[in-house]
Order: sequence, then structure tokens, then C-alpha cells
Amino acid sequence: MYKKILIALLILIFLALIGVVSYFLKDILTQFVHEKAGTTTGTPKTKKAVYTALPELGIGLSINSSAFLEITPGTPINMTVVLRNLSAEEAYRLKLKIDYYTNKASATEKQKTPDVLARWQSRLDSLAEKAVTLSSANIPFDKWITFQLKNNSAFSPLPWQLEMPPQPKENKLNLTETRIELTYFIAPDTSSSITPGTYTIKAILPAGLTPKIKKDLESNTVAFTIIPKEKASKQTIIDCALLTGDYHVQHDNFTAALSLAQQILHEKPQYIPALLLSGDAYEGLSNHESACDAYFTASNIITKEYPDEPLPPFLFEKRHKCL
Repeated sequence: MYKKILIALLILIFLALIGVVSYFLKDILTQFVHEKAGTTTGTPKTKKAVYTALPELGIGLSINSSAFLEITPGTPINMTVVLRNLSAEEAYRLKLKIDYYTNKASATEKQKTPDVLARWQSRLDSLAEKAVTLSSANIPFDKWITFQLKNNSAFSPLPWQLEMPPQPKENKLNLTETRIELTYFIAPDTSSSITPGTYTIKAILPAGLTPKIKKDLESNTVAFTIIPKEKASKQTIIDCALLTGDYHVQHDNFTAALSLAQQILHEKPQYIPALLLSGDAYEGLSNHESACDAYFTASNIITKEYPDEPLPPFLFEKRHKCL
């Protein structure tokens, strides 16, 4: 009798031990799996910048995945600077300088103007340090502040390419067709850490160009946003998408979108993202006049506060349709 009771107690103790071991072993295995996957059950680890777009937001605002660009160290971002309407002399001089910088100029060309080429090489050598500007990070999305890029910052320019128009038979360049393209490849340094924020890349040319060349310089901008997905709020994502033009208000949510925009504008009358959202909502509700008012208001604010900055292409198109 006592022997049976003892055996039963031993079995119960053994089962209890198995339960306790299983409980703790489960936690250990779970933690191990999370660590291998790059996540934890506690505070999440911050990886290199990973960006995501919420496919659907409460107001029916659909944001495309390209609204958040994934920036990988060492992966280039491509952009082009276009010089138009140059005279034959200006085009030749600029081509000569660039050819010399890239070691493609012939010995004859180098002998023609050695002093000029020597002066320009020193200027062009600085192009690697002054090729782009970035908008300041960690500032309100409706403020665009630029600062000079340096080699030791998060981004560095990679080798750039040149495309020249074919030389006409008359040995004269048509002023309306002359087009010189400088393509820059900009990429984060592989060893750099990228600070979350909103950046705008814009190419520039070295100092010393004639006013004519500066006037005819066209530079497209590349905007991207760095927001770790675990820290990105819905409002931040909305603001980013509105400023990059990479969004769409669904047809059955125009009223809700307009209500949200008006609520924001009540507190911030000149808040550009809210103006853009209200314009699209009005347009969706077939109130073309109010939509154009919103677009023009946003355009005027940008033009007034940042006269040297071009309008975002998508806003330019929206405003153009109102003319």
C-alpha cells in the first residue's frame, strides 16, 4: 500500500518537474528565436534604416511603397543636372573642363589653355565635396533647409558621367537644343550611420561658372525619408507622403480626408501637407475652385518662403491644371 502511494508521489513530482522545466525552456527558446530573427520580446532592436508605408490609413489615404525609400549603405541614388541653351563657346569651355577633370582631354587641348585648365581643375576637384545639398533632418516637414554636404557625412558622391549633344556639321551649337547632362551617383558611405529624418538631394556645380550657365542650370531633386518603421507614426507617414506626392485619396473617403485637413488647418493655417490634402479632397468632391485655391495657397507659401527652391513636380502639375 505504502509502496503504491510512494510511486504515485514520485510520478506526480516527476510530472511537476517536467512542467516547470518546459515553462522555463519555452521562454529560453522563444527569446533565442526572436534574437535570431532580429526581434525581441522586450525593447525592439533598431536595425539599419528600414522604411515602410502603411497601405491603408484611417481616412482612406493610400500611400505607395515608394513614398518611403529604403536607403542601403553603398547603394547609389541617381540624379541628373541639365544645362540648356548654352552658346557654342560656353558648351565647349565646359566640356573641355570636364574632359580635363576626367582625364579624357587630348594633349592638344591641354596645350591650348593650360592656365585656364589648371585653374578649373582645382575647382572641379572640389566637385566631389560639393556635388549635392541635403535638406536638414529632424525639422518640420514643411520646412526645407539645405546645408552643404561633406565627404565625411552620411552621403558621398560617386563618379559622375557626362552626356554631350552631337556636334552639328556647321560647327555651331543650336541654342535651343544644346543640352549637357551631368549625372551624379550619390550613396551612403558603407560605414556611416543614417540619421532618421527627411532629406532632399539637389545637385550643384562648382563656383565660378558664368551667370549664363548658372541661370540655365536645371536640377531635378530626389526626396526621400528615413524613418525606422517601429517609430513612424501615422501622422508622420501622412506628412511624408503628402510632401513627396506619393499618395492617393480613395473616392469614398474624400469627406473624411477634408475633415481631417480642415481640423489641422484650423490649428496650422499654412501647413502645406494639410493644404495639399484638402485640395485633393475638394477635387474628389468636384469642388474644383476650392481645390485650386488650396493648391495655389500651398504654392505661394513655398515660393515666398523658399524663392530659390522649385515647386515639387506633383504640386506644379496640380497647379498647372488650375490655370
